Amino acid sequence: MLGSLDRGRAYISFVRSYGFLFTGLYGGLVGGLFVVYICGVKLGYMGMDVVIPLGGQGLWGEEEELKYALRSFCDNLLGLRDVYIVGELLPSWSCGLKLLYFKEHEKSQELKEFRIFSKTLFACQHEEISDDFLFANDDHFILQPVKIEDFPFHYREEDMIDTINNSVKNVAWKTTLRNTREYLINKGFDAKMFDTHCPIIYNRFQFSLLDRVDWSKPHGYGIKSLYANTAQISGSLYPDGKLFSSEQNEARIEAKLANRMYFSTSPIVPPIQQEIIKKLFPNKSRFEK
Repeated sequence: MLGSLDRGRAYISFVRSYGFLFTGLYGGLVGGLFVVYICGVKLGYMGMDVVIPLGGQGLWGEEEELKYALRSFCDNLLGLRDVYIVGELLPSWSCGLKLLYFKEHEKSQELKEFRIFSKTLFACQHEEISDDFLFANDDHFILQPVKIEDFPFHYREEDMIDTINNSVKNVAWKTTLRNTREYLINKGFDAKMFDTHCPIIYNRFQFSLLDRVDWSKPHGYGIKSLYANTAQISGSLYPDGKLFSSEQNEARIEAKLANRMYFSTSPIVPPIQQEIIKKLFPNKSRFEK
């Protein structure tokens, strides 16, 4: 059920939308979908939205990763409402997607995390987006049915120091995680590694609090870890499921994906991985022409 603060926000949001008050109006979660009641009579449902930031043309056709990610969402996310793309342009094959126009002016590697944060914060400022929304990337693919509001908070390590110590090649990412861990520990929070390759539920109000952090710091912070740990979300341990470009053995890939809830891909998706993805999600989504 919603807490009193969330019920109050739902009430205020409804009043703002419709311009009048009802005695006995309240809201709650039923079957994972938000339900508004007036004097005990159910008025209607509101699902949860998905927010996806896009940073430019992908390397697999015209945003083909996004096309198949959306197919996986429509196949498996129960209660999916709208999908918002934060970026400059929607792919020509799409329909029904909602664009939040956001132009990037700075492309430096040092500001990569800040750009993602800025796009997500921009989405949080739009009241038409559900208070809780599922943040995803265009290369996230969901394999098993799940109520969208029950999507789990997964972390891959109890302490991100493990990734920091092992990220020898990626100096920029190591710096990002070191910044994150230092901030969390200094503030008295856990430092679980929530920055794994999967969607995550953000609350618009809770996420906006991260704007207080010093984002001028080079390489910024691991946004998922910063959010989940400061929000004191316990989460559950789950192994990462990223497919690397070097993985091109079909049998091994299928074994890696077996019984997983989701997986993701690298910027370069080799042909064998493309074919596997096409076989997994053959049906058009409602977001395709």
